[in-house]
Amino acid sequence: MHTLIMDLDGTLIDSIPDVCASLNRALESEGLPPLAPAQVRKMVGHGARAMIEHAIRESGAENDVDVDSLRDLFLTEYSARPVDSTVVYPGVIDVLDKFKANGDLLGICTNKPEKTAFPVLHALGLYDYFPAIICGDTLPYSKPDSRHVHTVIDQLGGDAATAVFVGDSETDVAAARNAGLPVVLVSYGYTLSPPADLGADVLIDRFSDLPGILNTLF
Repeated sequence: MHTLIMDLDGTLIDSIPDVCASLNRALESEGLPPLAPAQVRKMVGHGARAMIEHAIRESGAENDVDVDSLRDLFLTEYSARPVDSTVVYPGVIDVLDKFKANGDLLGICTNKPEKTAFPVLHALGLYDYFPAIICGDTLPYSKPDSRHVHTVIDQLGGDAATAVFVGDSETDVAAARNAGLPVVLVSYGYTLSPPADLGADVLIDRFSDLPGILNTLF
């Protein structure tokens, strides 16, 4: 039995279209120019406030916008329309079904806030796969802090000795390393650097490859 700690955006789901649309509606309220999905893709992974700060810098209006107000508006917009265009990546449901049937423990460790993560998980039919879901604002700390990861393991009643982190970004690799876990990285996610350069134990191109490589990690 394994304990699998998974990132959400860029690992299990492609959420950029809805994140971008909600962000642009928030930016429009301040008279700021819209961002392209390719720009937003580089901003996710560190939480909503960090994304808003990055978006404001891109707009050139850094000193004229209330970051917290804009963050709250973005979260309201996003939670109201969480999955207009978001999709679960191919193979994810089949793999989660396989892990569940095997008795593996499944948890989510994401920097996405609860206000948007839970509506997305429910709408996409993913929520019930994960007895432990720790978001970016669930605790006073978040990835890459090791406590964020270990809280998921503890809530699952899992064992760090047989746990693995599955993610897509620099933040996920750092979180796994800080927590003393092996890390599997997907090559299709959201990262500023080439995935092959991030130092994961295993890099996979398809989520369906995950079950076959787990036993090589322990």
